[in-house]
Amino acid sequence: MTLVDIKTAPIRDDLHQVFPDRENNLTFHKNVSIPLKHSPLPIRANIYIPLSQSPDDQEGKYPVLVTYGPYGKDIPYASFHPASFAQVNPEHKSKYSAWETPDPVYWCRQGYVVVRADERGLGQSPGLLDTMSRGTSDCFFEVIEWCAEQEWSTGKVGLLGVSYYAGSQWRVAARNPKGLAAIVPWEGMSDYYRDRCRHGGILSNKFISLWYQRQVLINQYGLPGRSTLKLPSASNYGPGATGQEDTIEGDLPPDVLLANRRDQTVDNEANYFLDDDYYASKDYQLEDIRVPLLSVANWGGILLHLRGNILGYTHAGSEFKYLRCITGRHDLPFYYKEEVEIQKSFLDAFLKGNDMAGWTKPGQMPPVTMTIRKGDNVGYNDAEKERAAYEKRAENEWPIARTEYKIFFLDADGGLSEDGKDDRGKEKRTVTYQALGTLDTPQAVQFTTGPFEEETEITGHIVAHVNVSVTPASSTSDEPPPTPQNTRKRQSPDIDLFLTLRRFSVNNTEIYYTGTAGDPVPLCKGWLRVSNRKVNTKSKYNKPWLPHREYRSTDVLQVKAGEVYDVDVEMWPTNVVVGKGERIVFEVSSGDTQGSGVFQHCSEVDRYVCGFLFLLPCSFQKSVIAFFGTTMTYDEHFSLDNLPYGIASTITDPHQRGVATRLANNVFLIADLTKWSPPILEALAQPTLNRLAGLPKKGRSTIREALRTLLTQEEILEEFAIPIHKIRLHLPFTLKGFTSFASSQAHVLRTKGSLPRAFLHMPTGQEGRVSTVVPSGTGIVRPHGHFLDGEDSLVFGPTQALDFELQMGCIIGKSTRLGQVVELDKADEHTFGLVLINDWTARDVERFETSDGGSPLNCKSFGTTMSPWVVPLEALEPFACEPASIAPDTQRAVDLRDAKKRSSYNIQVTAEIIRKGDKSSTTVCKSNLRNLSWTFRDLVVQQSVNGCKLRAGDLLTTGVISGEGDDAHGCLLEKVCSKDGGTGKAEDMWLKDGDEVRLTVTAGPGVGETSTDAPPQAELKADIATSFPEADIFGVKLVNGKITKALIDIENKEDGPIDIAFVGGALRTTQQLPEGSPVGADIIRNLTAVRYDLSIPAGAKESLPFNFVLDMNPQDVIVDLSAVITNSAGQIFQVPVHSGPASIVEAPTSIFDPQIIFLYLFLSGLFGSVLYFVYKTWIEALFPKTARRTPAGPGAKKVKKTTIEVEPLSGSESASATGVDGKSYDESWIPSHHINRPIAKRSKSAGKAKQ
Repeated sequence: MTLVDIKTAPIRDDLHQVFPDRENNLTFHKNVSIPLKHSPLPIRANIYIPLSQSPDDQEGKYPVLVTYGPYGKDIPYASFHPASFAQVNPEHKSKYSAWETPDPVYWCRQGYVVVRADERGLGQSPGLLDTMSRGTSDCFFEVIEWCAEQEWSTGKVGLLGVSYYAGSQWRVAARNPKGLAAIVPWEGMSDYYRDRCRHGGILSNKFISLWYQRQVLINQYGLPGRSTLKLPSASNYGPGATGQEDTIEGDLPPDVLLANRRDQTVDNEANYFLDDDYYASKDYQLEDIRVPLLSVANWGGILLHLRGNILGYTHAGSEFKYLRCITGRHDLPFYYKEEVEIQKSFLDAFLKGNDMAGWTKPGQMPPVTMTIRKGDNVGYNDAEKERAAYEKRAENEWPIARTEYKIFFLDADGGLSEDGKDDRGKEKRTVTYQALGTLDTPQAVQFTTGPFEEETEITGHIVAHVNVSVTPASSTSDEPPPTPQNTRKRQSPDIDLFLTLRRFSVNNTEIYYTGTAGDPVPLCKGWLRVSNRKVNTKSKYNKPWLPHREYRSTDVLQVKAGEVYDVDVEMWPTNVVVGKGERIVFEVSSGDTQGSGVFQHCSEVDRYVCGFLFLLPCSFQKSVIAFFGTTMTYDEHFSLDNLPYGIASTITDPHQRGVATRLANNVFLIADLTKWSPPILEALAQPTLNRLAGLPKKGRSTIREALRTLLTQEEILEEFAIPIHKIRLHLPFTLKGFTSFASSQAHVLRTKGSLPRAFLHMPTGQEGRVSTVVPSGTGIVRPHGHFLDGEDSLVFGPTQALDFELQMGCIIGKSTRLGQVVELDKADEHTFGLVLINDWTARDVERFETSDGGSPLNCKSFGTTMSPWVVPLEALEPFACEPASIAPDTQRAVDLRDAKKRSSYNIQVTAEIIRKGDKSSTTVCKSNLRNLSWTFRDLVVQQSVNGCKLRAGDLLTTGVISGEGDDAHGCLLEKVCSKDGGTGKAEDMWLKDGDEVRLTVTAGPGVGETSTDAPPQAELKADIATSFPEADIFGVKLVNGKITKALIDIENKEDGPIDIAFVGGALRTTQQLPEGSPVGADIIRNLTAVRYDLSIPAGAKESLPFNFVLDMNPQDVIVDLSAVITNSAGQIFQVPVHSGPASIVEAPTSIFDPQIIFLYLFLSGLFGSVLYFVYKTWIEALFPKTARRTPAGPGAKKVKKTTIEVEPLSGSESASATGVDGKSYDESWIPSHHINRPIAKRSKSAGKAKQ
């Protein structure tokens, strides 16, 4: 609908009223008309300006808080929802209070101007009523910019409001209006389709209908009788727009009202997909939001706003963004004293420059603050209880980085467990339930965990992977004929999944939480229409904890009766602490169940009525629900500079193993990433790292540099990343030999009392058992052995002194021949990488075996744990350092006197013990690898000094890593010796059944911190030039909505062929970034990488097209393009192919555009009207026409005189009014010199006189 279609009464410009209110210390400006640049119709607002001077007053200028919405700026809160207003914090109750908006009296006292605007088409604002549309957002945009330019404004505008007044903030902030300085979307959706209208593609119609009828439609501009409108009791039906004033410019007839609005209830029911024009027109990019952001989510908003606040925070492009998760009803927490203090502190920082808390200083305020829902007797809708019981906790990110993924399997008996039941080989079992359940007649099945053995926190997103099918209820069931209520006739059946997670107490009663309206709700819910099951796995939004669907009409997949479909269903994020003995219930239903309240999915048009049953197959361990807990994952240790190697398989196919690496919390199977040379590909296809470790060092370096390039490509990350929780890690090597050395002087002195003579000259060691080396995470069984009970009695039984040993090990890569001795300066060439080792030891068995000069055997051979990741030496080069010395240094054996001073590594090592039943760990050791007297180079040389053959996969370990301090004990034996004077009898210190030992090593912030001394990179021999064929003399223009074409010319000057894998790029800002900005902070938009897989022979030249389309705000940018190219040697290069300025511009407007044509017509009419006015007023009056004489004589044409009688007009416009002197006009106003003009006289010319 265009502006010309809007019908309205004549717009008045005399409505502005001013009311000084000294009691509340403000000036109230009512019905201020805010002009719009794109429309002749204004937006009307009430403005509240502080009355008195204050320290915040800058010569009468204040920062501005703006709300723009549909509920009526003139409707008092007390009328809109009396029951709610009665419970609002008294500090925020005044005669100006309005539903879900900041109270003007309070905020004016804090030095803010408050602007409350009626949305277009509502209240006193004329125009098209089209809530949440691009058009109404345009108006909001202009309101913000207008506020920033007023004389009472400092030029800084903030947005603060609840629900609708929060949801509208995301959209307008993404357009970055001038003056907008901060936003606080308090419980407000950010995704119109997914958060509000279509949960999983299913229409949430009940709330939309109630909301639209009670809170929007009855407030339409021009609706008759608004001031006398009555609704059913608000306590039963909730809020409603009663108490409104009538439209000042008058009422509009019903047909005009209908033409002036878009009905949300109709539009949502008529549109199904995100690529329908209705939904597509409302789309925008959260990444475009740049202003500081405080997003406030409510754990109880499980059917409307919760998801939007959390994902809005996650994806917003703001440098300063914060997430706050609260509890309570939807209406009241916004006004809690402690929450208002947070609002004010945040707004003061960014609107006034008064930052007392540290919002503007990175790292000073926690990015995430969560309310932790712990306790089983809090109840629901009890604000005081919740505020007292639920504590707040700060986090550094969302999702929480230390989250641990837990998988619970469903079984057909209604169980939900971590181990699941393997039904392979048995008859397939299913759980059946009826289709089309409703809240009144639910159709559901439930799966219940056993009692939790310990207190467990569940925080984050939840994904349910279920297998479902649909089957006709009977063979005679026929599809019902279409009806007026069922206009969407499907060609095939479908399945609507409704999922719920519930918590049950130890007494088996459900524990409820406070919902949006104060109603009891479960933990969380999720939905999916199975025909919408397609997931865009390549999207940057697709995560293991959040399957991303585009919900486009082209993505619809058919559902056939009898076929089983495995689908991932997004459940909304949640938080709860489940107590010991409590249970979790996972519910699957075909319709709404308890907790849905008014947010029901019950449209007869959207939910097709037919006779089908739903089947939920539960065999083969495939139907699962995944929880996220909160234990450490150490994702920050795995960066591009520390890309370790390991052997991995997926949890669904544990037997298909491959060489892998890890980046953050994602694992990549290396063989899949690109086209490798045959020797490298063969090594990467092995189920162990032995073949890879045996490659020449140059080949391994090629792989490492290639990985560092490949894993910067967005296309690679999206296509090949496997979340760590979906991976099973295996022992990385088939170990060939295992030697454990003694390298720590502190450990030997602490446990032996003195150094053996040999230790001063060389590292000593003993053989280990490779058959009992297991990967980290494998449980260790308490060993049996012989030991003394007391002093003399020999017993056989389980050890009573189980200990750990904190060690590190090196893996041999390059083998040697039998009899070959490795020289010290060549030792690094034989070392593939380092691993973390725990060499478990039974100390009581060891004491007996080594008494009287005996050798250890059973005390250590029962178990050695090795980390699944191997860190290559190249990643550790930046941390090379000198080792601890043994005085005098000349005592070292001649072959171990290392000329390389920095032969060790500065690696922090930590050991922690988590006792059974404890939630926290106890740190028992903090030491450093450099404290060891003997290095890995020494160990390699000493192992081969007698000609012993080294093989790829040999393991050489350091022995216990200890330090000099009391907190640097590398095993419990050292602590025991320190405690009891060396007797080793402090039984209470040894490991008990169920204890857990956690060993950690770090170098810098994480292994592999970036080094400034990186080795030089190889160069690619190729000439590359990029052009933009459609560029003009003014440079490159990126036209919104139009394909931008780039042409990349590549000439291969290598001796062999080169392969072009990808071309991608980014748009960067032209502005100078502040010092210390993070890497990538200048990127405005990433361009989608294009895969080519094109081979260019030596000497050949190829041209590659690279196209992209933008829809961004006009601005100047830098266009950076890069290509990923592989040469014939298998080396991979990321080559910049273009970097230059460009301008983003809007597409030129056609002269045939309807708006342009209308403008032409309007201006032409205006110009004609002005000319006509000038002519009639001045030209005709000053230059009257002289009547023409009719020529006489023969042949003259006779003109018939015609008299036209005109009906007289009424009033002052009558043309037949006659003055007192009989004249037909009033000449009193005409100047006399115009009336009494001199009479013209004919004069004779001065010709010749007659004779």
